[in-house]
Amino acid sequence: MAILLAQHMPSDTNRPKLVVQNGQLALQSAPNQSKIFSIEVWTTAFIIFTSIYCNLHPERFQELLKYMSIIRLGAKRCNNLGWKHYDEQFRLRKAIDPNGSWATVDSELWLIYINDSTENKNYNSGSTSVNMNTGSNLKCYAFNYEGNCFKQACFYKHVCIRCNAGHPIITCPF
Repeated sequence: MAILLAQHMPSDTNRPKLVVQNGQLALQSAPNQSKIFSIEVWTTAFIIFTSIYCNLHPERFQELLKYMSIIRLGAKRCNNLGWKHYDEQFRLRKAIDPNGSWATVDSELWLIYINDSTENKNYNSGSTSVNMNTGSNLKCYAFNYEGNCFKQACFYKHVCIRCNAGHPIITCPF
């Protein structure tokens, strides 16, 4: 979602960098500097997303409005960024199963992210995680895009979304 707000960033911040890793030259994409940490910024990005998405799926417009309402309600109910993590994980699930409704609350994610008062406490160094859903191929969005995950018991794999190695995507050499 933060990529949708990229027009507010100087263009040279997104240029890839040439780095030396393991004795080899590699092209590393710069991490996205535009981050969403408030519901107001998220809403702006989501309106842009809705505009783009509804060009291909106009029948989903009402669902997306309901989804925005759900996320804004989540932001009111929790004092941390649980609403943001809910949104990220929900959209990852939508990428796997695009036929599901945007207007339906994912109760598992809601319980994990919105009702979790320990969300901002650092229980996990980011190098290891308790993966209670070992049969899942879902990867942790917080680990990949923020570099670490603060969940006491994260249900998602702490591996790179791009190459499945043990680093986050923001440091992926590929």
